[in-house]
Amino acid sequence: ILDFQIDDIVRPRNLLGTEGRLRRTRAAVQADIDGDGLLSLDALANVFAQKLSQEEAKQLAKDLDVEGKGKVMVDQVLGWTDRSVNNVEFLDRFRMLESLRLPVLLSGVGSDAELSAYLARYTTQAIVLAVGGGNYDLGRGIFNAKSYLQAYKGGMLEAFGKLFAGNVRLFAYPNISSDGTVSSDVQIPGTAENLHRYLVGEGKIVQIETEFMNSSAVRQDTNEPYRGQSEDVVRLLKEGKNEWEKYVPREATPIVKQSSWFQRYGLWTLQICTNSSTFQFQPFNI
Repeated sequence: ILDFQIDDIVRPRNLLGTEGRLRRTRAAVQADIDGDGLLSLDALANVFAQKLSQEEAKQLAKDLDVEGKGKVMVDQVLGWTDRSVNNVEFLDRFRMLESLRLPVLLSGVGSDAELSAYLARYTTQAIVLAVGGGNYDLGRGIFNAKSYLQAYKGGMLEAFGKLFAGNVRLFAYPNISSDGTVSSDVQIPGTAENLHRYLVGEGKIVQIETEFMNSSAVRQDTNEPYRGQSEDVVRLLKEGKNEWEKYVPREATPIVKQSSWFQRYGLWTLQICTNSSTFQFQPFNI
């Protein structure tokens, strides 16, 4: 089951409340001097310049002008149309996942611990969460103590108590470096290493061995498609190079082309993508 978290691509929570929406609406209406519901790129850049540098604001305005008309709809900027940036990005991503013909869980669940608890409500069978691949770092991901402080009073220990409650395990897929080397070496910083060692000993964290991986992902002469990171795809798309296709499932490739991601992958799309910690097109065959 592929977990597609809505929070990965929507605006920050402080912009979703009534006050944030009203503030954005007032700014957009004031910028629409002639009242035709359209903003010139300069007017839109001036709105963005309140939070960004002039250069970033102009680039962002240009990237939002997908059709190259020199103007952008106010409704599009505010997310009041099905062609707004967030809606388009969301639906494109969903179509790409859907093309893989695998079950997709669409949720607003914000953490692995919450996801584990949610799934446990609907099944008594074993639950496995898979992480890893590419240059994924277990220490920066699951064992990042600071990431739990805001949501859990008990910090990482409370989160892990919920994450591994019941029949739940975490499978860690090996890293695959840029030269094709497959490595299962895990470096956990500080005292968290003791917690990692304990969870491995209890069978709660399981390192996937190469014997259980797709043979094409293990061999250096065939595993090039497994080496690419999301940032590599972004870079190649922006450069207009076809090499990005080898890192993306072939089922999703036509959707990327049809949706003109080559033109859209500027500052705005890059910001949305880099805010996502889970969404990456990697052929994750095990």
